[in-house]
Formats: sequence, structure tokens, C-alpha cells
Amino acid sequence: MLDSLYIKNFRAFKTLEIDKLSNVNLIIGNNNSGKTCLLEALRVYATNASPLLLYNLISERGQDWEIRFKLNENLVFQDINHPFRYLFYGYKLPRINTESIEIGSLHNLENRIKLYLSLYQTIETDTESRFVKLDSPSETDISLVDTEYVLELETYRTTQRLVRLSKDIQNIRRYSRSISMSLSNHKSLHNIQFVPTDCISDDILAGLWNNVSIKPTMKQEVINALKLIDSDIQDISVLLPKELNRNSIPREKEEITPILIYNDDFRIPLKSLGDGITHLFHIVLALVNAQNGLLLIDEFENGLHYSVQSKLWDLIFQLSEKLNVQVVATTHSKDCINAFEEIWKKYPDRATFYRLDNYISETEVMPYDRDSLGDILAIDGEVR
Repeated sequence: MLDSLYIKNFRAFKTLEIDKLSNVNLIIGNNNSGKTCLLEALRVYATNASPLLLYNLISERGQDWEIRFKLNENLVFQDINHPFRYLFYGYKLPRINTESIEIGSLHNLENRIKLYLSLYQTIETDTESRFVKLDSPSETDISLVDTEYVLELETYRTTQRLVRLSKDIQNIRRYSRSISMSLSNHKSLHNIQFVPTDCISDDILAGLWNNVSIKPTMKQEVINALKLIDSDIQDISVLLPKELNRNSIPREKEEITPILIYNDDFRIPLKSLGDGITHLFHIVLALVNAQNGLLLIDEFENGLHYSVQSKLWDLIFQLSEKLNVQVVATTHSKDCINAFEEIWKKYPDRATFYRLDNYISETEVMPYDRDSLGDILAIDGEVR
């Protein structure tokens, strides 16, 4: 688990410091305060800056628009319009060997990763071709031919090349998919599961369910969670499209269909009970799959009635301790904060609560302990 959090030069954060993280952590803030950006940073850290994830973070926000719409057929890396610029603070690619993205523990430098740009040169001889890193390239040196910019990853013990940025910029999406086929050599730092604001994609959901369906104790935890909304639920079955069942992406759009099972073999689709139970199903399915790792939840409250949220928080506190999962969730819902504070009282030493505020060029982090949060909520005040 991360004991604290340090983010530098990533997305909206010039520098962000959180002094303490606990087993369960709730982050609040207004729109555009950096909540989702914080979760993105944790995803980059936990996956050890997976190249596929880096591209997905860009495409999820539509920041690959110049490539998708091919506004400039002659677009090249040096045009400063490379979509990977959106990963860096100020949406600008840094100069070579200068500013780096840093993510990890605030207090333990060994638990950090760094991302930065380097310049490489291809040197051809009669007998071989070498790809050589230039330690101190001059940006005005016109003799630098056959050069290529590379995004590199540095951890406490290793440095590795992640992505060759100027490689066929018009086909970066196809290139990113080819990366995904060779990720066996890219090892994550932590087991991580992520529940986005909309829903977990069907291909990921199929994998999560396959893990749970063969482990009766894990499946029972999911059933127990569904009972928070309807106590008569006895079991759940998930119908998978044939293509997904073979662990491949379906050729045609076919949805996964969870089926709730009641007494007397009465069955209904899970979606019959509304979006809230689907969101709950995704959260708990991700939680039990995050054992000994990290669970991230963006907008915890989506579709959940306020009467269910405290029960779900209680379950999360229990399962996260049992399964050794660190949970980081975001919200901007007063009901969610009230429910969290109510359950925090039962587990006083196992949670932290922070508010993010964006002030022009920097993000301010405001910590709240259990007593101060309770006092503000008791007088119906705003958490500021």
C-alpha cells in the first residue's frame, strides 16, 4: 500500500502532496479540481506506466483528436502537437532530459516512478545498426540525423524505454494496440482495478467475473453485496457473449448480461433493478479482484440511493481489510460524504479524507480528520 502520495508534472498537477493514505481514502472536490486526474496518476503508478494505459488515458479524454480526424496529414512529432503532451503538466512536452513526471510515495523515494523524454540516434555501420541514447543533445545541432524521441520509465532500480514517440505518428492508435500484444514484458507494480464513472467495459468485466465464478468465497461476497439492495437475491449468473467467453474482443457489440436468481428459480436481469445495482455490482466485483492491490472508484455515488451508500461503505471497509486492498474513491455528493463519515466512526484508524481545490496554477489539498468532518456535517456546512 502507498503510505502517502506525491505527483509532479502530471496533467493538471505541477505538484501535489498528500501526507498520509490509509486503507480507505475518499477524495472530494468541485468539477475540474483534479479528482479524476489523481486517479489517473495512481493508475499510471500501479501499472508501472503501461504504454497501453498511457495511450488509453489520452484517448479516454478525446486528446488524440488530431490523429483521429487527421487535421494535418503532414503532422510530425516536432510539430508540438503530439498527443502524449497531454500527460505532462501544462500539456507541453518537456525539453529533453529536463522535467519528469513523478508519481509515488511522498516519504519513500524508492516507491516512485519517473517518466521523461530522451533522444536516441540510429547509427548505421557496415556490420550493425545501433540505437544509442544521446546524453546531452543540443537542440540546435543540425548534425543530429536519424534521431528519435523516446518516453522512458525510471524506477528505483531500473530504466527502460517505453514508447518511441515519433514512430509513425498517424498510426499511433494501431501502434498502441500492437503494444498491448506484447505487454507480457511490462510488469505492473500492483494489482489494480478501476471502476470508472460510467461502467466497466464488457471485456474487462468478463475477466473479472471469470476470476470470481471459480472461487465460491469470492462469489459469495458479490452476492452478499447485491443483497444490500434486494435481500431476496439468492445467486447471480452472468451470461457472456461467445467471443468474450473465449477471452477475445467480440466482433459485434454484445453486452454481458448478469442474471439475478431468486427462490423458486425466479430470474431477472440485474439491470431490471436500475443503474445503482449495476454500479454496486461493478464496485464489489472489482474489489474482490483487487486482493493485495489497489481499487480506484471514480464518483462512488453514481446511481446509488443514499440509503444504500452507508451499507456499501461498511462492506468496503470490511472487505478491504480482509483482502488487503487499498481503496481510493472520489465523490462530489453530500450524501456520499455523510455515509462515509458515518462508517468512518466504526473504523476510526482506517480512513483518510481530503478535499482538492484548484487555484489557477496549483492544486491545494485540504485534509480533514474524522472529528472535523463530523462537526461540519453536523451543522450542515460545506466541506471546504
